[in-house]
Amino acid sequence: LKFLVAHDMLRNTPSSIGDFLRNYRAVLDPVWVGNYLGERGVDDSEIGFLNRVRRKYVEGLDLSELSFVAALRTFLTRGGFILPKEAQKIDRLLQGFADVYFEVRSGSEFSCADTIYFLSFSTLLLNTSVVNPQCKQVMSEEEWIRSNEKCDPPPQPHGKDLPRTLLEEIYSDIRSNPLTIPGQEYSSSSHKKGKKKKSGLRDKEYHFKMLSSKMRAIRERMRHRVREGNVSLRMSAYKIVRSRELELKKSGSLFTLTHLQFSV
Repeated sequence: LKFLVAHDMLRNTPSSIGDFLRNYRAVLDPVWVGNYLGERGVDDSEIGFLNRVRRKYVEGLDLSELSFVAALRTFLTRGGFILPKEAQKIDRLLQGFADVYFEVRSGSEFSCADTIYFLSFSTLLLNTSVVNPQCKQVMSEEEWIRSNEKCDPPPQPHGKDLPRTLLEEIYSDIRSNPLTIPGQEYSSSSHKKGKKKKSGLRDKEYHFKMLSSKMRAIRERMRHRVREGNVSLRMSAYKIVRSRELELKKSGSLFTLTHLQFSV
């Protein structure tokens, strides 16, 4: 990219780079594309630049007319990249997907992009349990629905329930037609004897544990947001009450506001 930009063959803008990566994804190394799209950046300027590149890339996939699973399937299986192994890069890619899908599906079942982000990881966890031969028992539909209760918006259980029909459709779709994510295929060859089987099982166990850990991290991060919001609201309420008390004292009013019970 730096070479193309230096020789005036590519403009150094998020729009141009995002379009270039998407238009030439058939000939570019999908591992490199995934790692580049998942990069964070070293400073605020680069972070903002890469966020806009991700957004432009996802916008070009045209997800507006697709259901949630169809959009996620398009993004992960035909997006032109292989998911990086680094959890933080996967996090940024799915956040980019969630942000764009929420915008193009305004008026859908989701109240915010964070819900789509949460459900994307939850769907990946379900998909792993379906295709991973190490999982002796696949999550049942009721277990799947319960695991996503009150997640709109996250964190659980502070949100409201998503439509049951939506979760049933996602479950049915994944069970009948699991996501085949490039670089994470679970083929029948894993049942063969030898070192290849052991390596394959280790990879599958790693991805399943990583997704489980990521779901816990998402829930904790969302709870932290709620706690921060509560503290901010209480501080604001205290300032309002204190300001009102001072005004009333200056005016000589007999009425003084002395207590406020504030809870969220």
